[in-house]
Amino acid sequence: MNSLFSNNRLALRSVFLCILLISCGRNGTLREDQIPTVTSIPLIATRDSIRATAISENQSEFETAIARPSATSLPAFTPYPTPQAIDSPTGIYSDCETARLVARMENCWLGRQGDLYFIVHAGSLISDERQGVVSLFVMNAHQQIVEPLEFFNTPTRSGSIHVIDEDFPRVVLGSTDNEQYIFNVIEKEYE
Repeated sequence: MNSLFSNNRLALRSVFLCILLISCGRNGTLREDQIPTVTSIPLIATRDSIRATAISENQSEFETAIARPSATSLPAFTPYPTPQAIDSPTGIYSDCETARLVARMENCWLGRQGDLYFIVHAGSLISDERQGVVSLFVMNAHQQIVEPLEFFNTPTRSGSIHVIDEDFPRVVLGSTDNEQYIFNVIEKEYE
């Protein structure tokens, strides 16, 4: 019985608090026109007409977007033109750009056959200075690599090598130990 009485008391306090909050900030009692009313949920027909209006607005935005130019309606990308052909003089050079991570190069040679340039660098491996090495790559007159960079160790470990003469397709190489090697750039081997 005691718990029933306390539940009723709690309900009465809640009602009193609600009335107090509703009338908070108002002078006197509420008139009938001041009592808040519950608004109704829109009818299904109204909801459907609102949805139809939204869909038609989306449709018109979509049609407008389609009418605008897009990436597919722009002209196709034109790649950069092929670089102009070069006419580099052939011969032996002492100042050469190389792949310095693998080898120390002494000098280089540039030979030409038709539209192809053969670039040979001569030197020694960084990991073993006694091992001579030749690097070779081939590019066309438009400076496009035709055959990638390859390395060829000398048949014997006779020190760093350098280009001393050339007679295409052969390059004559001399080592620090006065050994001579002939490297064929077409066959990619020592003779």
